[in-house]
Amino acid sequence: MITDPVSLLADPDLVPLVQAIRAEILTGSASPEDIALSLLEQPEAYPDPPRWTQQVEAVDEDEDRAVFVERFVRSVWNETAQQALAWQDETTDVDRLESAFAQLREQDVVVEEFSEWAEMEDDEDDLGAVITPFQVIEDLVLGPVRLPLLYRSLRGDDEQLAHAVEAAFREQGLQVTRDGEGHGLLYVDLTWLPHIEAVDPDPEDADFDPEGSEDEEREDTSWFYALFDENMADWGRMYLEKDGRYLEARLRARRLAIIEGDIGGEPRVAKSRMETFDALDHLKEIARERMADGWTRPPGTPDADIPQRGLGV
Repeated sequence: MITDPVSLLADPDLVPLVQAIRAEILTGSASPEDIALSLLEQPEAYPDPPRWTQQVEAVDEDEDRAVFVERFVRSVWNETAQQALAWQDETTDVDRLESAFAQLREQDVVVEEFSEWAEMEDDEDDLGAVITPFQVIEDLVLGPVRLPLLYRSLRGDDEQLAHAVEAAFREQGLQVTRDGEGHGLLYVDLTWLPHIEAVDPDPEDADFDPEGSEDEEREDTSWFYALFDENMADWGRMYLEKDGRYLEARLRARRLAIIEGDIGGEPRVAKSRMETFDALDHLKEIARERMADGWTRPPGTPDADIPQRGLGV
């Protein structure tokens, strides 16, 4: 029997899944549609309680599944938004954090929230770069948080950048501490209380169809997936080479990083980052264009040694 997805919020077996969804909501960087599509397209990136799997598989049509999943996500969203009403008119530490980041951007510091070094876009004119690591999302909760900040100078002066970062946060009244000298790591102690607006409990549409229409001729994508590492869990890597150059695309959850550079060279160049749900289609177009230009994945290319929860450095 199919259960109303809203009622599943009270199911104790789904607590890990609810917490994972709530953590994404708390970042302020994803919409209900984003999270629902991610949960549909890449369920392996989330806790997978048998009870949830049974309920989703009990829904016959892909379109109906999309509605089911999004209604569940929206119920988690609105429950979280209800909690946020308690501080809706206050300036919170999350507001102060964003003000500090804005100040750093004005000083030519590249700032990316919940990201990885491999996904950064920067150039030689920037003073440096600061990120809050992607995996922080896993433990994000309402209340006291010790937020790690990774930083690196692009002009060879980490100390100057560290002082600029510390000054920006202290100017906003936030406590910041270093993890030793020159280690590229700071911690900001704050109370995580983001502003969250309630959403309509019912999806406006659900045209997502992960399997494609049964009447549609399916594309043979074996050529495309042959470009990927075999060892894929919550991330995947596509790799191509040509004339001493390489192109690497890393896909995890909603994040797509495309990195290009000289084989064996440092640093990597031409980095770009996107948060997208048509990532595979985007990568197919890239692969088609590169392969038409003579790029290949050489036979015997080893899987990358990428920690599944690492920083991607």
